[in-house]
Amino acid sequence: MKLFTPHWGSTSVKLADLLKSQEKQDLVYSAYSLHLSVSETLKTNDFAETLAKEILTSANKWVGGLPQYDLMFLSKLVDAGPNNFVEEPNLLPVSMLQLSSIIICEECSDEKECRRFMICDELREAVAPYVHAELHSEENAQRFVFEKYVLGLMNLYGAVTVVDIFSLLSNFSKKEITDDTIMKRSFGKSLFLHRYIQDEESATGLSMFSFVSPYLFDYNSLKKSMDKRPELEDLKSFSEEEVCAAGDILSPQIPCPYNNALKEYLVTHLACSEPQARNMILMFWYFIQKEETDLLSLIYTLVEDKPHSDDLQELMTLFINYSNHSPRWYLNGYSPNEIKELNQN
Repeated sequence: MKLFTPHWGSTSVKLADLLKSQEKQDLVYSAYSLHLSVSETLKTNDFAETLAKEILTSANKWVGGLPQYDLMFLSKLVDAGPNNFVEEPNLLPVSMLQLSSIIICEECSDEKECRRFMICDELREAVAPYVHAELHSEENAQRFVFEKYVLGLMNLYGAVTVVDIFSLLSNFSKKEITDDTIMKRSFGKSLFLHRYIQDEESATGLSMFSFVSPYLFDYNSLKKSMDKRPELEDLKSFSEEEVCAAGDILSPQIPCPYNNALKEYLVTHLACSEPQARNMILMFWYFIQKEETDLLSLIYTLVEDKPHSDDLQELMTLFINYSNHSPRWYLNGYSPNEIKELNQN
């Protein structure tokens, strides 16, 4: 998505003109994300015109499928009114709207590390009749819970099949994730889950659907790492509380006994704010999902612009302990330390 310069800072701009400034591949992805049918054979400008028409005339269909965060974000944009921005701390990688082609986005000034967002008038008028009702509907409240737990599983395993999702959720207590009717309805309506689906051929030759974490950008590389360990057939079991915490869309909490100690050190010794410390740990967690990651280089890269003493041994030890005890996608959710213990038994 392009960040628009200030001359775009008027909500009177037409949605079609906004879309015409985007690359064709971004427009195709926006159509796919909103589950709108637009022929990819169209040239860029024609595709933009058609997509704009579909977005505006089908708002009653796609608005109701947005995840909770995006519905709340869209309601802020609607309530802001013409020519008013909504400020957010930064781009949220898992937001369907913030990274779409239909939102006007500008960087804040250098003094403020944030982004400013707004929507054009005709889009606001199209979604306004639906956004608040959908945000507070009982059916969507059930879907929001379901999506949070599924996102937790996606983040803990990297990729998880539909069959495994239903099996894993059946062990938990909430009706939103155990009731068959509610789950199937949530699956069918969720644009968020539709966005992260991966279709592949199983060993039996049948099509098998998996849902991949929003933080997983190289599914094939993960599959290759997993294929090197055919003996790892079972997924690690996580508690309901751990799955729920890992499904926090704003700040996933990955279960690791060294999480709090590492966060406290970053705050007290590296002058990080709590959000900065959480983000640094989340970034570290993401990069160690790649089997070939050089831990020492990664740690130095993360802390190179932070004030710290010359002796980094304690910090290195905390990061390495976190790494050894943190779930890995290529280990079916087990940590390296747990795999070591399993091999010794």
